[in-house]
Amino acid sequence: MNKPEKQNEEHFKDSCNHAISITKTLLSYSSAGIAFIISIIVGGLNFCPTFINWLSIGSFSLSIILGLFFLMNVVGHINQFANYNVNLPRLRYITIFQMLSFLIPILLIGFYTLTYVPEKDSEKGDYIELKHNGVSVRKELNKNDSINVFINNTKIRVEK
Repeated sequence: MNKPEKQNEEHFKDSCNHAISITKTLLSYSSAGIAFIISIIVGGLNFCPTFINWLSIGSFSLSIILGLFFLMNVVGHINQFANYNVNLPRLRYITIFQMLSFLIPILLIGFYTLTYVPEKDSEKGDYIELKHNGVSVRKELNKNDSINVFINNTKIRVEK
């Protein structure tokens, strides 16, 4: 084997290692994206429509599946042909679709995150809410208010 072929083989090994590293990173980030969306849903911070949440989870899942297919194809290619040249059309397409299925939910969730405007604390005001026997009373409070609560059978009365 002459020197240029050996350099070319090292180049292919480096390219293969970088491709595998990027794919593994996208696998990790996609898993984290799914966990992030689920924590938003469970935490009750629903600033995205349910459809967008499920579309994002599905897209991140597709990214994980495509990443695993890519890794399996690379291992199979190296094993079958003893060649580290992973610049093949089928592998490129899998990688492109993996990246797109990773970026789509990032853009969707990012858009809704950036356009979400929570209520400010100064606009909310303090309040007290009492529930008793199916009756609910909510009373706005100022900082130095004192209140009296009267409960009589099914009636609740709150006075400042």
